[in-house]
Order: sequence, then structure tokens, then C-alpha cells
Amino acid sequence: MKYFMILLTVILAFFVSVQAFASHDPNQPQLHSIIIPPDYPPLKQFKAGLSAEKIICRQGLELVTKYDGSPACVKPETKVKLIERGWTKSTEHVDDVGEFWGSIVGVVMLGPTCPVVENPPDPECADKPYETTLVVTTADQSRVIKEFSSDANGKFSVEVSPGEYAIRSAAAANVLPYCSSNDTIKLSANDYTEITVHCDTGIR
Repeated sequence: MKYFMILLTVILAFFVSVQAFASHDPNQPQLHSIIIPPDYPPLKQFKAGLSAEKIICRQGLELVTKYDGSPACVKPETKVKLIERGWTKSTEHVDDVGEFWGSIVGVVMLGPTCPVVENPPDPECADKPYETTLVVTTADQSRVIKEFSSDANGKFSVEVSPGEYAIRSAAAANVLPYCSSNDTIKLSANDYTEITVHCDTGIR
């Protein structure tokens, strides 16, 4: 069944194309075609060679550019929330090709940063944003789905298909700091889930 679906996707790719015209001579345009399978995620369209403004989404979804410059197709209400949180900026292009992935967005925080927790807490000892390499896994952490990184501000955004997941450090569990999500991450199609990943420094 798996190989049949792969073959079907390849066959369908020959019937669905996105065409862009470019030429040094305006009177003699040169045709360039990028073949895009149906329901192709926007990030894969982008990596296939489409410019950000030409990415196509299913009708009813809106194209946005995430903080790292990659495209995503989301519901209008999701776009508003992402913009409010500074995770994305909007674009104006919307089209009618299906897109069914979702995004896990969030921030990675490192702590404890001081050996003694005071009361009231010392602001200098608060958890800090952390740049590191993480992986998305199945909910039981038995299989790695995708590797990604947080930025210098601890922010990250990763696209995966709808389902239930966990996030943890890419490094082995006995290597500190060790990062992990607390609860099962549930992701719906064309939507996003916002989480905080905590990284334990081992300081006590």
C-alpha cells in the first residue's frame, strides 16, 4: 500500500504543474515549469523552487511567512494569532490547492540557571531562551519524525502532518542540558499548536 501511494503521487505530479514565465526579451518569453503534486505542503513547494509569493494554498487558507522565512498555509483565525505572537507575517496570496499539514511553534527555555532558588525569585536566575537542536518524535518517543533547531531567542517552528507527537533533545537522554515537552502534542490539519520546551541544566 505504501509503494502504491508513492507511485500514485508520482503519476499525479505529471498532471499538476505551476508555471512561471521569465525572459530577458519581453517579446520572447521563456517557459519554466515546476511540477507540484496535489496537496503538496507549502514548505516543500518552496524547496522545489517556487518563490514565496507563488506558494499555493487550498481555498479558505491563507499563506503566511514564518519568522524563519519559510511559508505555511493556515486558517484565517490561526494567522491572526500567529501574527499577534510574532511567529509570522502575512502575505496576500491565496489559491485553491490542498494543504493539510500543521505547525508546532514554541519557545525553548533553559533552567535552572542558579544552584539555589530564592524566595522571592531572583530575576537573574530565571529560565532563559535556549538555542539547541531538537527532534519531533511519535508520542511514545519510539521513532524520530524530524530534526529541527530553535534560534538564539529560543523560538522554533516545525511543520509535520496532523497527529500526536513529543519533542525532545536530539542528543542522548544522559547528556545535559536535556530538553523535552511535558505533554503529548496534538496537532490538527492547517492549524498550529504552541508549546514550551523545558531544558534541564542539571544544576541543583
